[in-house]
Amino acid sequence: VTPIQLAMAYGALANDGLLLQPTLIREVWSAGGGVRYRHRPEPVRRVVSREVAAALRNLLRGVVERGTGTEAALTNFPVAAKTGTARRVVNGRYAAGEYTASFAALFPADHPQLVLVVKIDNPHRGSYFAAQTAAPVTRSMLEQALAARTVALDRARLSTAAPRTAVAPAEDDGGLVPYVVPWPYQPDSAGVGPRRAVPDVAGFGMREAVRTLHRRGFRVALRGWGVAEHTWPAAGDSAAAGSMVTLFADPYAAARVRSRGAVAPRRGPRR
Repeated sequence: VTPIQLAMAYGALANDGLLLQPTLIREVWSAGGGVRYRHRPEPVRRVVSREVAAALRNLLRGVVERGTGTEAALTNFPVAAKTGTARRVVNGRYAAGEYTASFAALFPADHPQLVLVVKIDNPHRGSYFAAQTAAPVTRSMLEQALAARTVALDRARLSTAAPRTAVAPAEDDGGLVPYVVPWPYQPDSAGVGPRRAVPDVAGFGMREAVRTLHRRGFRVALRGWGVAEHTWPAAGDSAAAGSMVTLFADPYAAARVRSRGAVAPRRGPRR
């Protein structure tokens, strides 16, 4: 079974038992900004009933909540998934001591919007089991998908699944940026303290955004440059003091931030 075939099977469960033809292109845009082509889902056939698909999704959710897939669990959203660990085949034979770790997931579990398949060929560091290798990678990819505005997610539906706290006002203190943790995002649970709200830094200059997050007690991982656009965890979400907050920036974010009603870009004091 190839990864795309596995993704198709999980896609059928996500679509209430209807198998769809996979595609690599969702839309084609012209230079003038118009949509020249938009892909329409192409059903192949029904493989299971709606009831069976729902029952299987519920079983897969249990894998993440209390089974071998707990390393893929997210704080605010349910995930349905399954681990898979197999011997590698080399020249028609099982290779001694070589394995393939796979993890297939539906997100969110109740009304799936994403299908994610992670396959690690012959993992070398630590355990070779998918529960300890592919599952954490899946969680990290889902966290980044939630933080990235370019991923096709119906965020209005997601917002009803997870309660959000009030957005914390940003502190406007002076001072230098003590340090910056570079991208890529690396989850870090060591040395964390009490939970607190992540401040809203949308529209801030990078220096002031990082300083504001540091003043709140968070470590910072940078993604992009220019004007701060959003963070993960999102503004207003609760996170442990000392934990990592990923700050996403874009040189053209100022106009988008203003269109959402946020403050204009701000800059830190010159030194």
